[in-house]
Amino acid sequence: MALEVSHTVALTFLTNVTEKNPQHISPIISAYVLSIIGYINGYVLTTLVGVLGVLTNTINICVYVKMGLSETTNISFFSLSISDLLVSTSAVLVQLTYNPPVSVMKLPSGAPISEIGMAACYIMFPCMGCSAWITAILSVERCLCISTPLKVKEIFSRNRTVSLILTMAVYQSVLIILLYSYPGPPYDVASPQKALYFNISFTALTFVCFFIVLITTVLLVVRLMQNLEWRNKAAEHFNKNTWSLKETKAARHFQDNFLHSNQDIKRLTSVRAMMYAELVPFYSEKCFIVIFMIG
Repeated sequence: MALEVSHTVALTFLTNVTEKNPQHISPIISAYVLSIIGYINGYVLTTLVGVLGVLTNTINICVYVKMGLSETTNISFFSLSISDLLVSTSAVLVQLTYNPPVSVMKLPSGAPISEIGMAACYIMFPCMGCSAWITAILSVERCLCISTPLKVKEIFSRNRTVSLILTMAVYQSVLIILLYSYPGPPYDVASPQKALYFNISFTALTFVCFFIVLITTVLLVVRLMQNLEWRNKAAEHFNKNTWSLKETKAARHFQDNFLHSNQDIKRLTSVRAMMYAELVPFYSEKCFIVIFMIG
């Protein structure tokens, strides 16, 4: 469904350009080259990266289940792995079923196989929004672990973390149902109202989540630099044997939080990089289609 919207918008733009300039529009690349690029993106790059994402996220889910879900960080990473697993699986289904020659094949019921890819979009987009939300939760929690380590467990309790994740999952599910619900004729797949609804409800919220990630990451780095400076000064006092028992406990507490935060940040960065690398071929193919149609 999302692919139909992009194709419809591109065709509308091409029609407007043709009406203004009736001369022949020569494409930047030929249709043959475009088809080759589409096959490489759809059947090679996106599929391979998607399968790799399915495997890695499945392993992550098994690891977090064995570790237990008593910690809020484990709950967030477990939920993020499930969300990314669904995104990876949906992306693979979209690419395998929505591109020719598979897309023109028929199911036993007579419906085209491309309907499977269209149905996968109902899962992919809500899960992408949930992934962005969980990433924001993890970033805020890691920032508070450094800035206010004694209060972070009170702020991000187990019940609050689960409630935040479930709230976003329900919101994204309701959003996608309302977006693609059929209100009856006349039905316009590319109506301006539907595009505005999608941008406000999905795109804007995702942008806010990643803006939160950016702000908390900057604050985290600044706080770590300040703590590192304090740690160096404390080391000088330690060399002079002037450390008190309270300072020793504080330094050990910071060291434990610092190492734990670094491990979680590296793990979070690798998971998000895998997700974005998987979606690059998917959206680059659509950019080539638009360039071909308007060029």
